This record gives sequence, structure tokens and C-alpha cells, in this order.
Amino acid sequence: MLLPDERFWDRILDEISACGVFVLVLSQFSAQSEWVEREILESRRLNQQVLPVRLDHSAVPWVLNGHNLVELATVQAQRPQIGVSRLSRHAPATLFGHEAELV
Repeated sequence: MLLPDERFWDRILDEISACGVFVLVLSQFSAQSEWVEREILESRRLNQQVLPVRLDHSAVPWVLNGHNLVELATVQAQRPQIGVSRLSRHAPATLFGHEAELV
């Protein structure tokens, strides 16, 4: 949790460097964010695995061009139908077994 007046970018960098897998949730808003782009570039600089999960049919940021995405959006649904099996099929084995850390 960020504290009042805490420098959030420094905290984000600390959290990215500490994570085993960078799970990136893409939506129409996050896909356009300069900050999200910076987070992806930082995780790439650290040679971390990035697990991009797209919730809707938003454009993919240029830094992910040519990379496989976990697609959770469906053509007919207004809201994404999030199936854990779809996510777990693409997630690295090290992600599972750490559910307490994801809360």
C-alpha cells in the first residue's frame, strides 16, 4: 500500500524488481498509459518474464508487439469472462503456489 506523499514511481520500481513474474493487466485505459509502458520497459530491462493479460479488445502497447498475450476478452461479452483455466494455461508454474502473495 502506498503511503500519503510516498514517491509512487520509486515504490513501483521496488515492487517490479522484487516480483518473480510481472503480470500486466491490459485494458483500454492501461494500454494507453505512459506509466504502464514504463513498467513494461523496466521489467524487460530486469530480464523478468512478463505475463500480459488483455481484458478487452484494446490496442496492444508497442512494447508488446510480437509477444503472445493471454486473451480474456470474448467477442460477444460486454464484460470479460475471466476463466482461471485460461490464465493458468499461460502462467509460469512459479506463479501458482503463491496465491497469498497476490492478495
